[in-house]
Amino acid sequence: MTVFAVEYVYDAESAEVRDANRPAHRAWLASLAEQGTLLASGPYTDGAGALLLLEAADEAELNATLKEDPFAAVRGIAGIRTSEWNPSSECSPPTPRSSMTGRVPGPTIHPFQPKEST
Repeated sequence: MTVFAVEYVYDAESAEVRDANRPAHRAWLASLAEQGTLLASGPYTDGAGALLLLEAADEAELNATLKEDPFAAVRGIAGIRTSEWNPSSECSPPTPRSSMTGRVPGPTIHPFQPKEST
């Protein structure tokens, strides 16, 4: 599976429609987290967008998944940028969301673990 960094870009005009559809969007994120597809997600603090880290077999599967987002259905996303992402082997792997039952999806932060010097 490939890890993808997905950046959503929001515009001010869509704030109302996003607010109205946020519960459905979060339920969609929670279902992806339970499946192990969503590794981390969260909005930028300035409200201009969000970052999602997702696993998918390929870009076609990723795009099919993103089309299911309730924000996409109501045109709450002004733009999307996707990139394949290689997590650093020096960092701890994310804890699978499936082991975090009942937790609302959000950013997962892992401490930086530098290589031991010899």
